[in-house]
Amino acid sequence: RIDPAGGTPSSWARGIGRTEDITFDASGNAWTGGTNEGSSSNARLNRINSAGVATRFEFDAQIYALAYADNHIYVAGTREDPTTEVAISYLWRVELLADLIPGAEQEIANLTAAGAVGRPTALAIAGDGTAFVGMDGASPLYSVSSTGTVAETYPGIVPGNILKMEYVPDSQNILMTVTASGGNRVIELNVQKDAP
Repeated sequence: RIDPAGGTPSSWARGIGRTEDITFDASGNAWTGGTNEGSSSNARLNRINSAGVATRFEFDAQIYALAYADNHIYVAGTREDPTTEVAISYLWRVELLADLIPGAEQEIANLTAAGAVGRPTALAIAGDGTAFVGMDGASPLYSVSSTGTVAETYPGIVPGNILKMEYVPDSQNILMTVTASGGNRVIELNVQKDAP
């Protein structure tokens, strides 16, 4: 963590496993998740309070992207099909219950079954509950409606794979960190949906 005024970075939380993404809830807690690298003990969502104390909650998936909206943590990741041993990409959401304890996961969409290729890389949630999911396949951006309808979004517009995306507050624009031929860049895309 780096103080807003600048200075030397310092360790804030430990013992949270490999981290792929971070988001913050309305109370200022950080939520992290990552890939368990073959160790089920690392298959967790982590809540980290302002003092850097981490609480871990089971979540059986490879977590690649997180977002917070409307008292829910949204999770984009993969889970292995037990029959085929193939990683399937999903979008889930988890309601935060009393004392910010995660409730049961709710599957919003099976991204793979809906035709999205690759694994999730980034996530942003609009005010109406639409999820924008970055994928590392040939089509880098998909939208998922609040009822689970998956659609390729703005084909041919995003130049490469999306590493991270966040809404610009009070706008319809998402900032994206994109890796593409010629180097990484930050782009701003109007997605025609209001920020949460």
